[in-house]
Amino acid sequence: MMEVSDNLHDQKVHIVANELKEKGYNVIIEPPLDTLPFDLQGYQPDLIAFKDDGGVILEVKTQPRFSIESFQQVAENIAKHKHWRFLLVTLDDVDNEFSDNTQLPNWETLQTRLAQADVLIHQQILEPALLFLFSLIEAMLRKRAITQSIPVERLPFLKLLKHLYSNGELSPIDFDFLSQIYKERNKVAHGLNNTISTTELTELLKITNTLFQQWRTYN
Repeated sequence: MMEVSDNLHDQKVHIVANELKEKGYNVIIEPPLDTLPFDLQGYQPDLIAFKDDGGVILEVKTQPRFSIESFQQVAENIAKHKHWRFLLVTLDDVDNEFSDNTQLPNWETLQTRLAQADVLIHQQILEPALLFLFSLIEAMLRKRAITQSIPVERLPFLKLLKHLYSNGELSPIDFDFLSQIYKERNKVAHGLNNTISTTELTELLKITNTLFQQWRTYN
């Protein structure tokens, strides 16, 4: 079993390394300490990728269970260095290709889209409104993870949600509501019969707007 896990790990490391190389990064797998751009206090990453005056330091995890918290201090230390960030890669990443936070909508775009979601709800175009609004809350959660150096921005939605909640970024009420309405969203996304209420969508919009006001940055 350990050999299988090691093989999956090595395969994932090389897949990510190739994706980074295609995007113009210089990549070192299992980098020696003297190739690191700054002191990582004994932490040994799986790979490091350089580009321009910054880069990304990556850890690849293939086990189904591991402690995110053990990597948060690493992420925070790396985030102190301009143009550098830490990325935790798993087998169930939402992206099969390497991505960064520049691919997420900025806060101004999110504000415009929130207004569009409000219009859809008022016009009773409920199923599209749910899918659209859910895409906005998911983008906001991933942006918040990056901003707070919680290395979970590539995890599937429920894992992302749970880790942000455990880090105090969401209230218990908001966490429970988002967990529940995620099930409704999946039914709609998969073409199953489902009744979406205006009340639920209005509450989702309210939560999303509140988090937007709390988390929005201007850079």
